[in-house]
Parts: sequence; structure tokens; C-alpha cells
Amino acid sequence: MKPDPRFLLLLGCFLLSGIAGLVYQTAWTQQLALTFGASELAVVAVLAAYMAGLTAGAAAAGRWLGRVRRPVLVYGLLELGVGLSALAVPAGLALANRMQVALLGGRPALPEEGGLATVAFHLAASFLVLLPPTALMGATLPVLARHAVLRDEEMAARVGTLYTVNTLGAALGTLAAGFVLLPAIGLDRTVWVGFALNALAFLLAVPLFRSTVPAVATPVAPLPRSGSPGALFSAPKSSLVTDSLVLAGLSARSPSAHLRMSGAKFRKPK
Repeated sequence: MKPDPRFLLLLGCFLLSGIAGLVYQTAWTQQLALTFGASELAVVAVLAAYMAGLTAGAAAAGRWLGRVRRPVLVYGLLELGVGLSALAVPAGLALANRMQVALLGGRPALPEEGGLATVAFHLAASFLVLLPPTALMGATLPVLARHAVLRDEEMAARVGTLYTVNTLGAALGTLAAGFVLLPAIGLDRTVWVGFALNALAFLLAVPLFRSTVPAVATPVAPLPRSGSPGALFSAPKSSLVTDSLVLAGLSARSPSAHLRMSGAKFRKPK
């Protein structure tokens, strides 16, 4: 069967999105370590904020997904939003650092040695600063699924293909950020590379949403209560697709944790 060129463009978008996501995650881990110290805490904070943001974004998107008439257009705008909010992360961390000095009197010791208040502040600041870009990332998954999977028989093949491509992008992003970008060009320019990837994903989506007929808005039917008989099997197919892609995105984020835990060192940004 001849490949669907429109689906190939979607795969290209999802590949770039996976690369950009892990470029950001690796860079943010370094930024948090340079701002607050203690790289192990930075790894925990970034991973926790990442997972929470993806989940929150996907959950929020699921509430209004049935009313989206141009899901590819929304996806492209979300990609731009991810890039723009990622560019604002360094400013957010700098503000958090000034708040730490004002509230806790600076950083006389490493976070794990500075008391529970210091650790709690670092985790809370990380969550707040990283929530906008990670929530937007989480929203891209169900929106893309809304366009990619049109029939029940496409679910397994297309979700599996999207998962594979996104995981490949995540691995490429981790390797590129950890072993090429950060050592060669530093933190600031690495984040700009991530923004360029988001912008490229948007440009790939342009011919798709320009040629797509607006979908008919469909109300989202309430799910049965989790404790009721048959609740699992009566869930809508669109909900199952969304859950599958969210899990794919979460599992695709794990390579950078192994990279940072392995002790790879990068130079400070210029």
C-alpha cells in the first residue's frame, strides 16, 4: 500500500517534537543544576515537573478535544507555544533564584544539606517554571491523535507508528543535546535549537491544516464511573487513543534521566 503523504508529514512533526522535548529536558536539567545546585535534585525536579506537565496538558486537552475543528492548526500553535515558553524558562529560573535569596537568605549549602524548606522551594519553583511548556507538550499528543486516527481499525497501526517515531526522536534529542549541542554551543543556544525544531514542526503542519476540511465538533460523552461494571470497556475509542499517546510520550522521556544519572558533564553556557 502506498504511504499516505499526509500521515508522513504528521510523523515528521512528531519526530521533531520528540527531539525538541528531550533537548529541552536535558538543557533544563543543566539549568536547574546551575541555578540551584545539586544536579541529582535537578534531575528529580525536571522529571517530576515533566511528567506532571504532560499529564496536566493531556487531561486539559481531553476536556475540549471534541470541540476542536482544526486539530492540526491547534497542534501547530501548541508547538509554537512550547518553543516560546521554553525560551522563557531561564528568566523564570532567574526570578526563582532571586526569590530564594529574598525568602531563604541565599544558598549557604547544597539543597539536600540546606533543610526541607530549601528543597521544597526548589521543587515548587521547578514545577511552576516548567509547567507552561510541559503542559503544552502534553496537549499536543491528544490533539495530534484527533487528526491521525480517524477509524477504529487505524488505532493500533497509527498509534504504534507514532509511538515509535516519537521514541526515536526522544533518543535522538537526548544524544544530540548531551553529547553534541551542550558541549559545543552551551545552554542558551541549545534551547534555541529546541525552539527551531518546534518552529519547523509548525511549518510541516501548515500544509496539513491549510488543506484539511474542518472537522465537525463532537461533544465529549461522559465516561462511566470507574467503579461501575464495564467502565473500562465502555470508554470511548478517542479516549483510548489519547491515553495511548500520553503513555507513549511519558515513556519516551526516560532516556535523558539515564544520561544525566550516568554523570555526563557539560560546560556552562557562555
